[in-house]
Amino acid sequence: MEDSLTNAGLVIQPETLARRLSHGALPLGYALRCATDVASSLRDLHEEGRLHGSVNADSVVVTETGARLLPPNGQARYAVAGADISGFGGLLYEMVTGAKPSPRATPPLPALTSRNTPKGLQIAATRLASKCLRSTSNSFTEMQKVLTEVRLLGLQSGIRQKAPAFRPLRAPAVWERRALPPTVPRQPASGPQRRGVTSRLFTPVPPAGFMAVKDVDTVEPPTSEINCPVCGVPYVHPSRSSTWFEALLGAWRMPTLRCHRCLHRYIVIFGRFKLSKGSPTNRRSSA
Repeated sequence: MEDSLTNAGLVIQPETLARRLSHGALPLGYALRCATDVASSLRDLHEEGRLHGSVNADSVVVTETGARLLPPNGQARYAVAGADISGFGGLLYEMVTGAKPSPRATPPLPALTSRNTPKGLQIAATRLASKCLRSTSNSFTEMQKVLTEVRLLGLQSGIRQKAPAFRPLRAPAVWERRALPPTVPRQPASGPQRRGVTSRLFTPVPPAGFMAVKDVDTVEPPTSEINCPVCGVPYVHPSRSSTWFEALLGAWRMPTLRCHRCLHRYIVIFGRFKLSKGSPTNRRSSA
């Protein structure tokens, strides 16, 4: 206790956590910072396969920047990892609430609540302390989970402290409305066209649409040597395969045939059997 720390040019005498807690609970952000330091020291000891053996308020030194766990003094009170975790839970409970947990009855678990408020963070820290007091684990990896939870609470507390205060937006300035000049409708261009730009001629279409025009030239499809079995016209040609089965038959020189007049599709198997694939024309007529 004779050492001192220098912070911002001032000499600060550290003190034990027990003496600091005699004045009441610590501020939440500072308590979580000290708890993170103690949990980190315990995690390092457990990773080396060692125990502290005497985690209490007298074995922790606090300063303005955090806390430091004093090394074991050789007078271990216990020899299981769960006891170190339970001792840490007692420290966290006392730092947050300002009261020591009863040695006969473990404090009840507070109900889950939102961590978006300082009160919610305090309840979450108290809940973690109660879980640590109930610890019966002898695993040296359990302290890492506790350290993760404490760090998360500390980060959430720091974010809330650094959040900027709400400032109402200033009322927007009132802009003077100016009358816009009257728009002049654009007249269609007259006279000669610009050089290099030819005038486009558009044929008016009646309201009935393009299909109502009667004088449209029709183009007949090319003729073939096969007549359609449905409409009898010689406009049957091979069609593109739409399934793997049709592609397989096409590889065996039995392609799918389509009539370009009625759109009937069929397959001739072995030159004798005609397997009909149907056509839109036949479906409309049957409906």
